[in-house]
Amino acid sequence: MGKILIVTGGNISKELVSKVVNEESFMSIIAADKGLEIIDDLEIMPQHIVGDFDSLNQNILKKYESFVQVHKYNTEKDFTDTDIAVKLAIKLGATRDNYTRSNRNQARPHTGKYTKHDSATRTGDRV
Repeated sequence: MGKILIVTGGNISKELVSKVVNEESFMSIIAADKGLEIIDDLEIMPQHIVGDFDSLNQNILKKYESFVQVHKYNTEKDFTDTDIAVKLAIKLGATRDNYTRSNRNQARPHTGKYTKHDSATRTGDRV
């Protein structure tokens, strides 16, 4: 089973994302909402884009809509864009055991618990 990378907005280092992408291989890359701006800046091709796109520059989204699978959600939802990306990753074959999260760019293994009240999930500080 391959790794899946989720790139979100928030306080995330482009240098960290670039380093992770260059040092690891991923079976899929998921951009969650504003995370697409980071992906676009680094010229990385995602396989999926998810979110309500309330914080994303719409011109960037338009660049990808014709050749990347876009999963658009209503802005009034019970989950964050990152939660949706995690659920998609699980659907694509990732397990909770192989998630790595970055909070203020310090990678740590995930506890295996996801809630909409998880501060790291809400702020989107995940790589």
